[in-house]
Parts: sequence; C-alpha cells; structure tokens
Amino acid sequence: YIDEKEEKEEPKLRIRNRAAASDLEVRNIANSIKVNIKKNKYCPYCGEELDYDMPGETHLDHIYPVSKGGLSTPKNLVYVCCECNLEKSNKTLGVYIEECGLDRDKIYDRLKALKKDY
Repeated sequence: YIDEKEEKEEPKLRIRNRAAASDLEVRNIANSIKVNIKKNKYCPYCGEELDYDMPGETHLDHIYPVSKGGLSTPKNLVYVCCECNLEKSNKTLGVYIEECGLDRDKIYDRLKALKKDY
C-alpha cells in the first residue's frame, strides 16, 4: 500500500539515493524511512506469517539489491522473514526464486498486492 504522501516523496528519495556516495548511505536512507513502510502480515517470498514482536525475526529487504543498484524507496522495500532475507542476501529476486525453486507467480502476486516493484 503506497499512499499519496509516499507517492510524492518517491522522487525525492530517488534523488537522495542517487546522490548517496556508498551502499551504506543508501542503506541508511532505508533505516530513515523504515517506520513509513507498511508492515505486511506475511512474507511475500515464502508466505509464512511475520512476527514483528520477536526481535530479529522480520527484516526489511531491498527487493532489488542495493549492491546491484537498488534504491531505498517504499516500492523497493518490503518486510520479509529472517530466513528468506538471509537466503536471498544480495541476489536479485529472479535469481533467488530460481536457485531456491520458489513459486515465481505466487511471489509476484504477493508483491503486486503490496504495490511493490519487482
């Protein structure tokens, strides 16, 4: 769910990301907007219910990895389970799906429902 405020902020965030001198700066942008990212009930990758009350069990993932040029924007950030985030690491979503034998259509449907880019 991307609201109107996030839509207006998206171009500014893209500029901040592009101006960032390092991947660390891009990740710091993600941390600064983390509170504005809607918490989804299920991991879009494996479909398991997310536990936000248990520290370290839910991670904020860059769908398109920072190491590959991904940006810290609401459309590229999604909450996922710890296991999926660690397994995906800096892989692109397509490579992750292929290597792990996941259901591409289900993942795309979940991300589409969350109005995420993939």
